[in-house]
Amino acid sequence: MLRAVRFCLMIEGQQGVTWKGWLALAEAAERLGFEGLFRSDHYFSSGGVGGRGSTDAWGLLAALAARTERIRLGTLVSPVTFRLPSVLAKNAATVDEVSGGRVEIGMGAGWWTEEHTQFGIPFPPTRERFEMLEEQLEIVHRLLTEERFSFEGTHYSLADAECFPKPVQRPRPPIVVGGKKVGTWMQRLIGAWADEFNTVGGSPDEIHGGPRARMSGCPSVCPVVWRSGRAAHRPRNGPSPSWRASRRPRARSA
Repeated sequence: MLRAVRFCLMIEGQQGVTWKGWLALAEAAERLGFEGLFRSDHYFSSGGVGGRGSTDAWGLLAALAARTERIRLGTLVSPVTFRLPSVLAKNAATVDEVSGGRVEIGMGAGWWTEEHTQFGIPFPPTRERFEMLEEQLEIVHRLLTEERFSFEGTHYSLADAECFPKPVQRPRPPIVVGGKKVGTWMQRLIGAWADEFNTVGGSPDEIHGGPRARMSGCPSVCPVVWRSGRAAHRPRNGPSPSWRASRRPRARSA
């Protein structure tokens, strides 16, 4: 049976893409029928090449939201080290309102040591970053879906927090968890909070035989429909395509 393949663009914005370039990309994506335009969330150019730089991912998405009408917008993915979870939730809710319900929230543990060193951003060990990701996922989800929310964790604490206005999308915008290895911890995070999983590298068969096989024994994740049709592209700075797996119909505005 033939199934429709929906294509998105994902651009490595830290490679010197200017506002004019982003606007041209967004206009072309809408005109050519792409479903969405996603960007990386980095401040440091790939390979350490100087003189390029990057606009801020969420500031850029807010601007594009006001200048587009149809395409979905999001990050692939935002590292937990860049923003507090309450700030990320506010960013996402703002872009969702400006866009009329077209934002997706990419979240990951982060990996690029050099950019953290260069910009003075703390870069904890891997285990600690995964602890932060686990707490951030719950906080972002609950801030966007509950009227008032308190949280006491190892890394974050919120006291009777309100997050208004709520997003246009109900119950919240889709959350996309990014990562390369799908171990037990990542299985649990995907099963609990993610609408989609994003990974890099490999063919569709390799992706289906990797994360899908490793997660087949996880009851909370069994409903995930693993597919690579969501976004298949070759980034501007590398040969590896990015594949996304989803367990939901495409999100639409309430």
